[in-house]
Amino acid sequence: MSPHHTPSRRGYLSACGLTLLGPLAGCLSTDRSSEDVVSTEWRFEPDSSPEADGRSFPRIRSSPTVVDGLVFIGTGPFGAAVYGVDAETGTQEWEYGTEEAVSTSPTVVDGTLYVGGDGLHALDPTDGSERWTALDPGPIVGSPTVEDGVVYVPSYRSLYALDAVDGTIEWAFETGGFVRSSPVVVDGTVFVGSHDHHLYAVDAADGSERWAFETGDRIDHSAPTVADDTVFIGGLDRVLYALAFDTGEERWRVETGDRISSSPTVRDDTVFVGNGRQTHATDREAPLESRLYAVAADTGEERWSTDLASEIWSGPTAVGTEAIVVGTNDPSGFGTGWLYGLDFSDGEIDWQVEVDGWVESSPTVVDGTVFAGTYGGTLYAFDTDYTGSSDGTRVRQRALGHHDTPN
Repeated sequence: MSPHHTPSRRGYLSACGLTLLGPLAGCLSTDRSSEDVVSTEWRFEPDSSPEADGRSFPRIRSSPTVVDGLVFIGTGPFGAAVYGVDAETGTQEWEYGTEEAVSTSPTVVDGTLYVGGDGLHALDPTDGSERWTALDPGPIVGSPTVEDGVVYVPSYRSLYALDAVDGTIEWAFETGGFVRSSPVVVDGTVFVGSHDHHLYAVDAADGSERWAFETGDRIDHSAPTVADDTVFIGGLDRVLYALAFDTGEERWRVETGDRISSSPTVRDDTVFVGNGRQTHATDREAPLESRLYAVAADTGEERWSTDLASEIWSGPTAVGTEAIVVGTNDPSGFGTGWLYGLDFSDGEIDWQVEVDGWVESSPTVVDGTVFAGTYGGTLYAFDTDYTGSSDGTRVRQRALGHHDTPN
């Protein structure tokens, strides 16, 4: 399939921003327009067969993973599939069809691509051929992570450990609620959140519980991240937590103005996370308080926060200490989303781009190119003036989109 090299169906780049953003309203405080800072390299739209209701486009909620010159993403619920796309040109290299939506982010380790949908699929990343499928029929919503020859992935109410070679189940850890959170593995411990209002620390070797920390509401799409001896997680109780790695003891908490589905990442002793009411939430009529936060990792003290005026489910991506890149969702409907580049040190908006649907996924940046998927069913590659690539804890721990040259 040939890529589309035209502007977004509904999008455009704006020199002075696309909407007034609280205290940052008005033109960007830079002598460069957004067109000077970011431009579209290519856009890829997977094939779909539209139905009468016009809603059958293959939404992309999967964060891009970029390895060996290919971008890997999943789509669904319509046209559910996994794709390998050339990172330079946006040309489709292969497609692997699935029965259920692929909203998880692919993980590529030791020459195998792992991705969840209607089960956990292990694929050859060069051509998309199947090596094995386990946990069928799924569905799997949390992204898999791989460590020391074991794949850790949630399905329904449980966290599973499977042999990375053949998919044999080694153990299962059951929680009291549905698991949408993507696990991370650090120093022999797996961390995962659940709808039962708990973050769990599980022994990676045998699946035994090491500790559980209770939050005030569900942990939904927010995935934990670990820096030094601290675990960070956000929940629908509007709180960002910092917990002791060994014991789960609370070190600090930051109460934010709205629910947290965004996954935190840590770079340069700073935790970055977004918030924003979920559209289906019971309090959806309440005023939206959506901000991107930067807080000190050791104390939780706010370093800056920026009002982006729309829901943030996307996990922010650190590009060295140059910038933070994050996506947002227009709460009025699926049709509009934005990508933002913000200054790492003070949260000032450097550029913003309107795209053809919500950006739930976490962007991935490789050598200054920003890759991001949308609810409109488009995978974008934007060229920026950044010199670096995604790094920070989320990339190093290969959670929610990664690339093959992490710093």
